[in-house]
Amino acid sequence: SPTERRALEVQDAISPEDQLNLEKTILAEFYRLDESEIDADVVLHDRDGKMRREFMAFEALVIQSLAQGRDLKNLEQQVAWGQGLCPWTLGLDTVKATALRNLGITEFLDPEKCWTKHDTQQVADRARAAKTQMKELLNYTVSDKVSDTQIVHELLDRLGVKVKHIHWSNKVEGYEGEKLRVYQLDRTRWQFLTELLQRRHPESTMGVDFKGSPLILINNQLNGGDPSEHLKPPETGTNAQVMEAASVDEWDTEDWFDTAVG
Repeated sequence: SPTERRALEVQDAISPEDQLNLEKTILAEFYRLDESEIDADVVLHDRDGKMRREFMAFEALVIQSLAQGRDLKNLEQQVAWGQGLCPWTLGLDTVKATALRNLGITEFLDPEKCWTKHDTQQVADRARAAKTQMKELLNYTVSDKVSDTQIVHELLDRLGVKVKHIHWSNKVEGYEGEKLRVYQLDRTRWQFLTELLQRRHPESTMGVDFKGSPLILINNQLNGGDPSEHLKPPETGTNAQVMEAASVDEWDTEDWFDTAVG
């Protein structure tokens, strides 16, 4: 249970049995499952937390207020610790999600969309133009030796989104006669991602059609009101210390990345 989890997490040493129970609780909480449903398939699918990390990037991209909330929580914790704020310890979820949107990666979050290498050129060109920022911000190395398609598919893979080669075609509009690989989202993985998104965020995803094309990004508001208001320093309280110390009101993530990608 969550209560037992907190008790175990503060212990210096725990038994193998308690460690197993703790890991089951963590998985159950994240995937919104009953602990009795945590079996070998769930553990293997989780890949030692890699699936969770990928999904957190996916949900922060789709539900835009999540990244803001995580960054604010990170700042509040650092202020509470009283150790000062360092640039390399600040949360960057908002900037990362904005960067991916500006690259155009969300154009491929469409279960009905089919594409070829020609459709990936624009995103890949933007990534190459911002290769320094891609490495520093997203920890992704843009190599001149890889194809446009590989760049796009690797960025999608980092979101837990899988792609399938569905067939060859020489009848693609505008490229008739050229034999091309045609790709589409893996529907099984897409269903898993969207169902988990709905379980974890039922209020935000209510009424959203994840089978439609394309996926509409959920621009819900952070704790109500205008989301931009949460990026301005409040007048009093802990949040005032957080926002003033981090100068979040001066951040402009879209301009920051737009400059790089042109």
